[in-house]
Amino acid sequence: MARQTTSARLERAVLPSVRKGDLKRAIAICEKELAGLSRTEYHAALGRSWLTQTEEAAAWLAAFCRSAGRAMSLRAVYCEMNRFEINPDEWHVHAFAYDFFGEPEEADWLVGWKKTSGDRNRFILRGMEDLQALFARDYGDGGPRAKVRAASEVVILLLTLRMQELIHAAALQARRSGELREDLPVLAAAHDSDLVFCSYGRVKPPITRPEPLRPAVSPRHRPGSKLGIFEMNGGDDEFGNSLPWDVLDYARESDFEKYQDQWHETKSLAKRWKAPRVRLRQRKWRCDLISLYPFWAINEKAREALMPLLGRSLELLPLHCPELPKLWALHPLRYLDLAAGAVHNGEVGRNMTVIRQYAFNINELQGLHFFGINQSPGSPSRKAGYCFGGNYVSEEFKRTVEAHGLQGVVFKKVFSYRPLKQAAGRAKRG
Repeated sequence: MARQTTSARLERAVLPSVRKGDLKRAIAICEKELAGLSRTEYHAALGRSWLTQTEEAAAWLAAFCRSAGRAMSLRAVYCEMNRFEINPDEWHVHAFAYDFFGEPEEADWLVGWKKTSGDRNRFILRGMEDLQALFARDYGDGGPRAKVRAASEVVILLLTLRMQELIHAAALQARRSGELREDLPVLAAAHDSDLVFCSYGRVKPPITRPEPLRPAVSPRHRPGSKLGIFEMNGGDDEFGNSLPWDVLDYARESDFEKYQDQWHETKSLAKRWKAPRVRLRQRKWRCDLISLYPFWAINEKAREALMPLLGRSLELLPLHCPELPKLWALHPLRYLDLAAGAVHNGEVGRNMTVIRQYAFNINELQGLHFFGINQSPGSPSRKAGYCFGGNYVSEEFKRTVEAHGLQGVVFKKVFSYRPLKQAAGRAKRG
């Protein structure tokens, strides 16, 4: 198995320091890593910072807060650097204002801003044009050469920390001059990065964003009413972000591609299965059905509750997880073709990537509680033995999950039907 990327490993190493507010230590970790690599042009980043722009950044931040404060009840500010490795022409920072303050370690709420500095008032980062030229040279088509890849990945993280260092210094200066409230947190990150730093004043404000609502248990199923087929997913909050369930990540990034293909196979995997190592990424909510994108795993509690129902419709594939010794991935052994009436983009001979309307042959659903969907007839994926992504479950599966209080999954209804016996009885009575 391939070695994990430098950036992923190093980000995990600096994350605790960033969350504690210790940017000095995080920067030292990155600079030590860079200094230990074979010399490249990217080593010019060692010892460099944007702190010479602190006064200018403090004035920019204070001006944005004054403007936002006139338009709203300002509770938090977020500063975001552009995706600089692929936008080397200009490195800059945008500011965003919020009328609430969310959990800094669960930063999905940052998409809910009410006011932004916009392109006209962005803060331009200057003084590292030589590094910008390196990224312009190396991060076009095909990515950096192997000789400089590791060093460039370290520098991407190092520059993110240096931007956070500047924003923190600017916030401190603005607070000292009385232009920034002591209870107004200022967060900073690079675009598309989960490494978020929060600069607090002397007063740490309370979290004012309410926790998202947990999925509600469905009303009791009424005899004679239609049954549903559901797609399993993690659910979304008010901003369209995933609900804060625990999730599983592969211990090695290369395993995602390797096992992604296996999950999509319609044949049994049990005889050739080699359990991958996965890590439990704890978020706010604990769960029993855990996402291993794009499929699912279950713990011992869920296994005991669901296996009497599922029987031989799936296989349980063990996973190596230090935090959860008893953990299995769910792999369907039953796959259905969509029926006439389904609407999708997989015409005969083409892979199906989007299903806009589901339809199934009802007689194939009888007694089936967990299944996948076959790819389009004649498509390259079907010929290769791959299915359409996703896991689909019955009404009874959903009710079993709810009855046992199993957590971690939201059910999206994609199809409704009356069982054959029920439909026949209605026809007779009619």
